[in-house]
Amino acid sequence: MKFTSIKKKLATAAAIGLLAYLPMQANAWGMIGHRVVGEIADSYLKTKTRKAIQAILGSETLAMSANWGDFIKSDSTYNYLYNWHFVNLPAGQTKEGIFNFLETEKSPNLYNKILELTAVLKKPGSTADEKKLALRMLVHMAGDLCQPMHVARKEDLGGNRVSVLWFNEKSN
Repeated sequence: MKFTSIKKKLATAAAIGLLAYLPMQANAWGMIGHRVVGEIADSYLKTKTRKAIQAILGSETLAMSANWGDFIKSDSTYNYLYNWHFVNLPAGQTKEGIFNFLETEKSPNLYNKILELTAVLKKPGSTADEKKLALRMLVHMAGDLCQPMHVARKEDLGGNRVSVLWFNEKSN
C-alpha cells in the first residue's frame, strides 16, 4: 500500500518535472522549420544557381539565411518588413477570387513582395546589399508561404482567433 503511494508521488513529480522543460510558447515553424526549407531548396539547386547564390551570400548557406527574416524582427530598422511575412486573404473567395485579390492588392504582403524580391535578384543594377536582403527574405518567405497561418484570413489574426476543441474544451 505504502509502496504504491510512493510510486504515484514519484510518477507525478517526474511528470511535473518533464512539463517544466516543455516550451511555454509554440512556434509553428520556428528556426528548424525555416532551416529545413533552406536545406530542401539547396538540395534542388543546379550548379549555375548555386554559384550565383554563393556570390550573393558568401559562406552563408540557404539554411542559415532562411532564419534571417525572423532574426531581424527585433531590430526597428527592419520594421518595414513586418507585412512581408504573411498575406491576409478575404474570406469566402473562389480560387479565381483569390488570384484576382493577389494580383490587385497593393499593400505589402508575402505574395507581392516575393514578386518584387525576385525582380531585385534579376535586375543587373541591383547592389550587392539589395541582392543579399532579397535572397535572405525570399528563402525565409518561402517557409512563411508554406506555413498555413501566414496565408489566412485577416479576421482570424493568423489563426489566433480560430477556436480548437481539445477534450471538449475550447483553446486559443
